[in-house]
Amino acid sequence: MLGGLVSNLRIIYANLADQAVLSASSTAGSLGVVNLRTERKGEPHRSVGTSVTFTLTWSAAQVLSGVAIPACNLTPTATMRVQAWDAEAGGVQLLDTGVVDACSGQTATAADWGHPVTAALFSFGAVSKVATWFAESPGVRRLQIDLADPGNPAGFIDCSRLVVGKSWSPRWGASRGLTYSTDDQSDVSWSDAGSAIVDRGPVRDQLSMSLDTLLPDDRAELDRIVRLVGSRRPILVAMALAVSDASLDHSTLIYGYRKSAPMTVPGGLVYRHVLTIDGWKE
Repeated sequence: MLGGLVSNLRIIYANLADQAVLSASSTAGSLGVVNLRTERKGEPHRSVGTSVTFTLTWSAAQVLSGVAIPACNLTPTATMRVQAWDAEAGGVQLLDTGVVDACSGQTATAADWGHPVTAALFSFGAVSKVATWFAESPGVRRLQIDLADPGNPAGFIDCSRLVVGKSWSPRWGASRGLTYSTDDQSDVSWSDAGSAIVDRGPVRDQLSMSLDTLLPDDRAELDRIVRLVGSRRPILVAMALAVSDASLDHSTLIYGYRKSAPMTVPGGLVYRHVLTIDGWKE
């Protein structure tokens, strides 16, 4: 099957959050909103209490279709709401997603880790991922993101990165599904007495998919994206295979770096490419 009639792949490669004036409704200590611009999982913005509002403003109008938080400590009962306006203050409302589940597919609960999850555990796999997608909205000058997680045992919300932008999708998505895995880089050695010696390392996600049906316009756009981001700039990739399987959608949402791979030209006007992403691990 050639990927289906509707693409199941979304990519945000230009993070407009990094160009915005960004503020938060509350901040705990020195863990400020500047941390939402870094690539360090263990360096979060931390709220005071179990709700927080992030506000982004731009001096020029932006086109948006997705918001994601690729590392946070939200629990399965957390909610999210995204709103947008055409002015930095006041203005006409362009978007309101309403209150929706933030990350019902996540599994990094306090029971799993023995204590509440915070950013200190993000590099070791105790991470929740959040994404919401909406119809392409042009003219956005202000964006508001409301997060609420009253049952969070940590008593606060940690978010390590904010990704906002216009997503790109090829006309057809992955033709044969995808491969995803969790790469634990811990090292296990053995003493002379036979005891295991564990040097705990970071955990990262990996995702790979075959784009076997790229039409000329999609090939040209993917070429442009690849040249822009290379393998040095992180991108957000979301692959939705089953709308009824939130845990699978959670597992196949990845923020990281693409591996270099060739574009195959088998003949005619159809092109192929294998897209592989190594998730961030810092």
